[in-house]
Amino acid sequence: MNTSAGKPIDSKKATFYAATCALVVLIVSAGFGPAYIGAMIEGLVTPFILHFHATVFVGWLALFTVQALLPAFGRVDLHRKLGKFGIGYAIFLIIVGLATTVNRVAFHFNDGQEEFARAFLIAPLSDMIVFPIFFAAAIAYRHKPEIHKRLMLVATVMLTIAAVARMSFIPSNYIGLVSVWLSPIYLAMIYDYYRKKEVHPAYVIGLVTLAIVPFRDSVATTDGWQGFASWFITLIT
Repeated sequence: MNTSAGKPIDSKKATFYAATCALVVLIVSAGFGPAYIGAMIEGLVTPFILHFHATVFVGWLALFTVQALLPAFGRVDLHRKLGKFGIGYAIFLIIVGLATTVNRVAFHFNDGQEEFARAFLIAPLSDMIVFPIFFAAAIAYRHKPEIHKRLMLVATVMLTIAAVARMSFIPSNYIGLVSVWLSPIYLAMIYDYYRKKEVHPAYVIGLVTLAIVPFRDSVATTDGWQGFASWFITLIT
C-alpha cells in the first residue's frame, strides 16, 4: 500500500466515510444553525463562551472528517501524525465543554431559575462523561483500526445530541430524537452488513449505550440528582 500517494485505496470506503461525515455535519448544522443565525439576525447578545465553544466544536468536526478520510485515501501516515494532535484537541474540547456547562448552569441559577439549572446540568455533564469514555476506548484501540474508527464515530455522534434536541421540525419524542441523532451509526451498521454480512460489536455497544442517554431527563427530576446538582451548584456559584 502506498501511504504517500493521493489516490484512494478504496473508493467505496472513501465515499462511505465522506457520506457519514457529511451526515454528521448536516445534523449539527440543521440543529444549531437556525438558532445561531436567528440570534445574530435579532441582535441577541450571546456570551463569548458559547461562541468559543461552538468554534471549538466545529474544529472537532473538521478534524474528525479529515481523520476519517485520510486512511481511505491511503494517508495512514498523516492520520497517525494528526492523531497525536487530535488527542490533545479532544482533551481541550472536554475542558471547554465543562467550562461552558459551569458557565450556563451558574447563569441560570443566578437568574433565579434554580430548578431549571439543576435539571439542565445533567445533559451537558453526561455528554462530557460519555464522550470521553468512547474516545478513550478509541485511543486504547488505535492499533486496531476496525475498532478504533467505529468508536470514534460513536464518540462524535454522542456530541451531536444537543443539536438534534433543538430541531423543531422532528417529533419531540424519543423515537424522533434517536431516529435522527443516531442515523450516522445506523448508516454505518448498514454499510458493515453490506460489506461484511455482519455488524461490528463496537457499533452495537455504542448504539445501545447512546440509546439509553435520552432517559437522563427522567433522572434529572429525581431527589438524588437534585441533591447532587444542588451540591455541584454550590461549588460554582
